[in-house]
Amino acid sequence: MAQFSGFSLSEVDAPAPNDTITLEATPAPLWSQDARLIAKRVSAPDFSGTVTLDWSGLGEGDVAGLAVHQDATRWLSIQVERIEPADLIAVRLHDGPGGVTAGRLVFTTALGGSFDRKVRLRIDGEDGRARLLFAQRHGLWQILAEDVPLPVSAGARPDLVLFATDGADPAPPRK
Repeated sequence: MAQFSGFSLSEVDAPAPNDTITLEATPAPLWSQDARLIAKRVSAPDFSGTVTLDWSGLGEGDVAGLAVHQDATRWLSIQVERIEPADLIAVRLHDGPGGVTAGRLVFTTALGGSFDRKVRLRIDGEDGRARLLFAQRHGLWQILAEDVPLPVSAGARPDLVLFATDGADPAPPRK
């Protein structure tokens, strides 16, 4: 189970709401048509999306995070991955059909114990490129990856989504 709070999408820094969203980790990953997502439509080409993730309820192998999601074949995520012996924060990109179903790993780093199993995640989009950042609850933003192409078809408006999967990465369906 992952708990998210302060989910916001804005063109300027605005106060985040004080709501909490709880997602049970499900077997359907981002690349699945059955993925369970909480979404907000991105209505402008330049945007900033933020959320605070409490990953204390995630089990071994679970993954939860924030993503720009056009469909099951086009998404960019910043996510917490519970992989023993460390909790990781990773950026993954899936830009079109084929490729690694879990998304190509762009960058990853370990989350230290000082994070107390809570982390703020942020994706800034500008001119078709993204910057992905993370921070401790009251700390400064740290850039994890920048100048990453947004995996969005020309003219499409993606969603900013929250997701939680149970880490069992089933094989993609056969066509």
